[in-house]
Amino acid sequence: MVLVSAACGGTHAAKPERVAGQTGFLLSANGQRLYYECAGRGSPTVVLEAGLGGDHRAWAAVAPELARTTRTCAYDRAGLGFSAPDGSHRTGREQVDDLHALLAAARIAPPYVLVGHSYGGLLAHEFAAAHPADVAGLILVDASHPAQARRFLEALGPPRPGENPVRSRLRAFLREEPQNPEGLDMRATFAQAQKAGPIGNKPLVVITAGLENDPSLEPSLKRTLDRTWLSLQHELSRLSTDSIHVIAVRSHHNVMSFADQPELVVDAVRAVVQSARTKRRLARCETLFAPPGARCVSG
Repeated sequence: MVLVSAACGGTHAAKPERVAGQTGFLLSANGQRLYYECAGRGSPTVVLEAGLGGDHRAWAAVAPELARTTRTCAYDRAGLGFSAPDGSHRTGREQVDDLHALLAAARIAPPYVLVGHSYGGLLAHEFAAAHPADVAGLILVDASHPAQARRFLEALGPPRPGENPVRSRLRAFLREEPQNPEGLDMRATFAQAQKAGPIGNKPLVVITAGLENDPSLEPSLKRTLDRTWLSLQHELSRLSTDSIHVIAVRSHHNVMSFADQPELVVDAVRAVVQSARTKRRLARCETLFAPPGARCVSG
């Protein structure tokens, strides 16, 4: 998305470099070479944060529509998409610092409405908590929760004789730290994210995928996983005193993709942008989202 230079007291701003065949630019920020692209006009600026291993292209189904409403920017974290490789073992907090520096260097001025999917939701929340004066609202799309591994382990309970082997594999997965496409220290990342607090009364929409877990799972296991994930998502909705929690009934994890319900994400972002512009609370969930594609949980 964008950067910092003058804000840090520097006299020479970094010059964005056009990327051949693309609409965006490369810019140096916080020691990284990051790609970003923006479209549309207006304030607040929508900033899109992709999930783990994802880049700006994850938002192809929603970014053009959002650009009709306000300025909309997407970017690639270090080592992803068109951004230069990082090469060091880093944490999510460092990625938040990268984004803050990028926005400043690219002269993309606040306020921002942050939209984070999955792991990107974790980063969006951290950014909002770290830079409250810069953030006007937040949309979390089937977002990660900093305590999710512990909570899923608690829900699964201790091993039992004769249990479904899928439960054992899930426990092992949740206890280990598998490699990830961004080379992050995920234990440190989630520990840092647990320190990010509420965001006050800023408008917040939490979107939960209605088809999160494999329907072929053993029914009792699926109910356990679904119930735990919904509880975690509802906790995220309590980060603000002005929030909506809605289920995208027909969506898998990538709610914003062409194959799922990108229009629901667009509606959520537009609602938060409108709330930020008018300084009014979000409309009721049932006013913004209608069945059968959406099911309101709260707000």
